[in-house]
This record gives sequence, structure tokens and C-alpha cells, in this order.
Amino acid sequence: MFPETVKPVQIFLYICLAVIVFFLLILLSASITVGLLNIAQYTESPLGTFLADKGPARIMRRVLLIGAIIIIVFSLKKFGWRGWKDCGWTHPTDGISILPAQFFLGTALGFISLGAIALLTIYTGLHQLKPLNEHYPVILAYIIFFCISGLTVALIEETICRGILFRVFARIWRAWPAAIIISLLFAVAHFIGPSNASFYGSSFLNTIFNVFAATLKSVVPPDDYFIRFLNLVLLGILLCVFVMRTKTIWMSVGAHAIWVTIIKIHSEYTVMNPAAAHSIWLGERNDFMDSLMAVCLFIALTLLVIPGNKKTWQTVKINGRVWHINPLGKNLDNFLNKGEALFEGGNILKAYRGCRVVAKDGFVLKQYLPKDFLNGLRFAFRPLKTKRAYILADILIRSGLPTPAVLGWSTNRRIGLLMSETMLINEITNAEPLTDWLKRKPDNADSRLKVMAGYGILMASFHNHCYSNRDLKHENVMCLKEKPWLISVIDLDGVRKHLFINRRRAGKDLMRVGKSLASLGWTDILEVDVFFKAYNSQVPARLHRYAFPG
Repeated sequence: MFPETVKPVQIFLYICLAVIVFFLLILLSASITVGLLNIAQYTESPLGTFLADKGPARIMRRVLLIGAIIIIVFSLKKFGWRGWKDCGWTHPTDGISILPAQFFLGTALGFISLGAIALLTIYTGLHQLKPLNEHYPVILAYIIFFCISGLTVALIEETICRGILFRVFARIWRAWPAAIIISLLFAVAHFIGPSNASFYGSSFLNTIFNVFAATLKSVVPPDDYFIRFLNLVLLGILLCVFVMRTKTIWMSVGAHAIWVTIIKIHSEYTVMNPAAAHSIWLGERNDFMDSLMAVCLFIALTLLVIPGNKKTWQTVKINGRVWHINPLGKNLDNFLNKGEALFEGGNILKAYRGCRVVAKDGFVLKQYLPKDFLNGLRFAFRPLKTKRAYILADILIRSGLPTPAVLGWSTNRRIGLLMSETMLINEITNAEPLTDWLKRKPDNADSRLKVMAGYGILMASFHNHCYSNRDLKHENVMCLKEKPWLISVIDLDGVRKHLFINRRRAGKDLMRVGKSLASLGWTDILEVDVFFKAYNSQVPARLHRYAFPG
């Protein structure tokens, strides 16, 4: 019943745009690298010496990495990243109390996996221990340095790959598709880059073209790198599973840190035995990524740690469209038979660009659409508002906050890109928008004060449960017609979970409420005083206020 505004040709244009950005990144990186090398060639500065020592291929990879990070930083917030607090460093419900246990469990699993292979390479004679020429304090200092280095690498890579990218993509495409995509990118990133031989050409532009072509060619690893590529993909998936299981990155940080430490120690203190026969099971590399045993271990650990199914919904197909329905929802038979066709001729509550809301038979159907073509790219990749509302409404209701239950949601995708999303909500009967009641400005002073007290208690309920509602305006609140002081929130787009609500955050929420009331002339001192008496009676003293922030 709703129009689809995103066409297949637009999807094609989005894909073309992504490919163009990728090509431009490589071309710009090649130009910067070749330019730096030319400058270094004609200068005798420390920079020139440093660039010569590093080698052109390594410099190119570093420039590519910096460029990719810049693109990520400037684009992620458009696709649902919520800032530096949204990096997987803390557990969404348990805070920091379980994080040390997760970290040490990750280090234990990391040591059992790659540590076992490292010991086997020494036990079988494939690698030999080097003679220890340093004193033991020096060796201990090296080991401590390797541990610190491993932890640093793990923190940076896990924060970017699993803490940010994986968790953002998981909100968009679900966890497993996101884990596979991120792991493929993670594996390709270890191979992408030109060879040193490509940095030779007859001219500046010819050299740039050679580097550009060599970098593009490296996106597909050679055939003899298959086991290495497979191991890197499986490794990335395993680290994503750790995040899926624990809801933080600390288990993956622990495993990653110990893996890097083992590889560095193994590289420093062992050497390949030239007399030993090649073993496909143990491989030859010091990072063990050419080992078939690593493949088996990564698969076994993934199956061991993989989280169980804790979904609170069931999937059904209604008129050819997949819906995720709350199995506890009541009186859904008519909707399950007719689907969205049930709402034909219903009462249109809202209809504006990007959103349409229709009510009928005790239910509300709300659909989100891209507002226009330029908004379509962001819309196609953003997290699902409907799924988030389903989960959040269930949590808020169990916490005692008044909001109608979201009974299900559905998405319309094409080649994985979001075209539209729809959700089914319980309608609050015998109620009206608080906006309508406030506009009437009833003469009954007792009712006016009760409504303001109810509004204050509603805001306090959010803050007491560590939720911030950045959009608690009168348009998003419903009140009962007979008892208007009994109010409920009907739009959860502005609700965010926090570890705790500080005074600054609470002030921003209250400022939005104050502006909302002032826009309808509700600025009476007595009514504002009642609002804050009710609010202050429910929240800790550090959040107490006596007027709306300006």
C-alpha cells in the first residue's frame, strides 16, 4: 500500500559510487606515495632516509590505510555509528565488571590455538630455537615489549574492525552477513598493496599508473595464498563471534594480543630448519597462516564459542513479505491473514516525506522510506529503526516505562540494500496526542497540574533506567482522554541507552521538553514547578533542577 521510492537503477548508482571511491582512494594514495618518494630522492633530510629504509610498497600500504581510516571516520556516523562510546569497550548491561574475565578468556583461547601450533613446530623440529646470546633480563625485556606491542596492535585493530565496523554493519545486515563481509575485508587488507617493482616507470604519471594497476591486481590474492587467505577470513569470523558472544571487544582483544605476541616471540627466537620436511599441517611461516591445522582450530573455536539463538520473535511470510512477529502478540490473526492490506482505508495519523503512519483495528502500521535520492544511499545502509524499536519497546515495558508494544517488523531489501522498513504497533485506545490536549488549554487547574506531574515522572523514569530521550516532545506523547495525566511515549527514535545519565545529558533532554511546552504557551510558573517537583522526587539529587535549561 506504500510507494517504493528507491529504484534498481539507484542501487546500481550506489554500487558505482562505492567503486569510484575505492578507485580514487588507490589513485590518490599512489600519487601521494610516488610524490613522497620523488621528494625523498632529491633531499638528504631524515624524511628521505626514513622513506628509503621503509621501502615504497610499505609506504603505499600505510598511505592506503590512512586514507581508509579518514573515509571511515567521516562516513560512519551517517550509517549509525554513535561516536567513540560506541566502540564495544563496555558491556551494554553489565558495565565493566565482566571485562577482565572476557579479556583473560580470550588470551587463554588464543594461547591454546596458535600457541599449540607454535610449540608443535618446535617439538617436530620444523623450527629450531636460536642460540640465546642475550642475558635473561634482556630477553625478559624483549618479551615484555612484544606483549605491549601485541596489546597495542590488538586494541587498534579490534576497535576499528570489530568494535566499530562489525558492530555498525551488524545493525544494518545482521550479525553473520556483517561478520563475513568484515572478515573478507580484513583478509584482503593483508594482501592489498603494490610490489616494490611497480615503482619504476618512464615518467611520474607512468609510475603512478603502474602502482595503481599493481594495487588493483593485489585485491585478488594469488592461488598459492589460498590457505593464508582462508585462515585470515576464519580468524576474522572467529573474532566477530567473540564480539557476538560477549557484546564487547575484550575477548577478541585478548585473543588478538596473545596471537601477535606469540608470532613475534616465535619469529625472534626460532628459525626454520632447512633439513625438515615441509608440512602442510604446520606450514612454514612464523605467523602460521599457511597452516592447515590453524584452519581446523579456527573452525573448532568458532563452533565452540558461537552464541545460541536468543531471538524473541518468529519469522512468518505474509502476502509474500517476511515479517518478524512477537509470538506473544494478541489478536494478530487478521493481520497474519491480510498483512499490510488490512490497513487500506485506515486512519492516516502521519504522512510526510520518509514516513507514513496508519491506524486501524487496534493496530498502527508505520513505514520508513528514504526522503529523496540523495538520502537514499544513507538510508540503504543505515541500521534498522524498526528492529531497534521492537527490542527497545520490550525492554522499556519490562522496566515499567509506558510505551505501546511493537508487535513486529519487516524490511524490503534489494541485493542487501534497505529500500523500506515497516513495523506493527499496538494502538493506544481511547487516547489522543498530548499536543491536542495541550492546545485546548483546559480550565481545570487540577488536571493541568496532574498532566505536568505525569510528564515529569515520565522523564524521570527514562533517566532512572539510564535512558536518554532526546525527542520527548508533545508530538511523541499520547494521553488518555478521560485521564490525561496517564501518558505514554509513542516514538522511540530519540531514545539512547547510557552507562549512567549525567547532569549535562539530563539537561539536554529537559531542554527539549521545555521548548516543546513553551511552543504551546505552557510556561506558567506553578505548572513548571509541579513538573520539577515530580521529576526531582524520582531522580537522584545530582539531577535535581527547578527550571528548564535555556
